[in-house]
Amino acid sequence: MLALVFSMLFIANAPPQSVEDQALHQFYSDIWSPYCKGNSLQDCPSGQADDLRQKIRQAYMQGESFESIRRRLEQEYQKPLRMMPEANWRGKLAYSIPWLAILGIVLALFAYWKTRIHAPSPTARSASSTLSTDLEKEIAERMKG
Repeated sequence: MLALVFSMLFIANAPPQSVEDQALHQFYSDIWSPYCKGNSLQDCPSGQADDLRQKIRQAYMQGESFESIRRRLEQEYQKPLRMMPEANWRGKLAYSIPWLAILGIVLALFAYWKTRIHAPSPTARSASSTLSTDLEKEIAERMKG
């Protein structure tokens, strides 16, 4: 019984088989869903999204290009649907912030590592000064006697 459930889950999550299905799956993944804020059309569970996917499939199978379908949808919904940042400064900043944060963390770790490598620890300094004092005393005692 458990094997049947897992096989059904695998079949449900299996990648599309035909070239057309793969292209449609990619297109659905590349545009925002007008019904599920923050989700691609592929990931939107809404019934309206199912209807829209069917309309897109029909238009594509009738020979309409994806670019033409996307433009038509953007006119219909009055907003850009492509899942990319806008070319203005805000869109570029949105994609730059994570990279800047990673760069800042790497630089901070490097600076921390560099100070730890070049600065001897306080215990090492006190041990070396104690050792040199003891060594000086021993040498002085041997010279005397």
